[in-house]
Amino acid sequence: MSQTANDADWVSVVVPVRNGARSLAACLRAVLNQDYPRDRFEVFAVDNGSTDGSPEIAKSIGVTTLSEPEPGAGPARNRGIAAARGDIVAFTDADCEPTRGWLTALVAGLAGAEAATGWIEPTSEGNRFSRARAELHRLYLRDCIRLAREQRLDRFDTANAAVRRSFLSRLGGFDPKVDFPLEDREFGSRVVEQGGRIVFVERAVVRHRYETRLLPNVRKREAAGRMWAKLPQLVPQETLQRRFPDVVRLLAAADSLGAPGARRTLLIRLWLHLAAAAIEWRDGARLRHFGEVERLATLRGILEARHSRPSAATPQTSW
Repeated sequence: MSQTANDADWVSVVVPVRNGARSLAACLRAVLNQDYPRDRFEVFAVDNGSTDGSPEIAKSIGVTTLSEPEPGAGPARNRGIAAARGDIVAFTDADCEPTRGWLTALVAGLAGAEAATGWIEPTSEGNRFSRARAELHRLYLRDCIRLAREQRLDRFDTANAAVRRSFLSRLGGFDPKVDFPLEDREFGSRVVEQGGRIVFVERAVVRHRYETRLLPNVRKREAAGRMWAKLPQLVPQETLQRRFPDVVRLLAAADSLGAPGARRTLLIRLWLHLAAAAIEWRDGARLRHFGEVERLATLRGILEARHSRPSAATPQTSW
């Protein structure tokens, strides 16, 4: 480690949780086991309405536990930010396990930058569906690395990230109107729009438990689509065009699917790809079907939001 305990930055680690009892203990123990000087970082678990004993788990491990009644990962993180004393605020999620050198790498990566995000890989357990989700995420992360090398990174993944406290105060934290799972992407866009720099720290590694079931993953993509549909009302048009070109393309694709017949066709295609992903044994073909399922589910969420048809299956997500 390049820093001594006396000159290391003081860091506050914020872990939001809602019904994360299955993985929270492993997450918090991994955070506490960092090779960063132990007297230079604090840890907050922020409960967001859990009903499974998550706060009691955090307290039993000796982690300071806060409560945020307003639903959403953004408000939960904002509660942790308000309590944080660190010069740097780091984030991970209750279904993640940071590797031992994670915090040291993130802090080092912040030299000359306002925010940092890092590499995410799957935990050892899982199945073919979680591996497909992890591979799609890996493609996204590789694109983040490319953008960072070109000094154009405007994405931020709160499963593995850190921000300078002074810049957090300038931004006002996370926008409570932007819900999971997109609040971090919107936050990243505001970092760069306000003149900040985001770096990608490949040595800062977090292991993540990806969803092992197809249908819950579909529901999450639909929820993402409902959030994307609201984005034009939440960010300036120039920011939307500049920072969210992929969303602009999805919104444009949804424009041609407004008729009831087109929406029925979309649903049929979604279920066909879902069935193909479930029975396909070849990794490459399954990944293509899985990717198409996610795209179609996102489009369906956009259409639901536009036609004011709330989904009955919106997940109670664990952060």
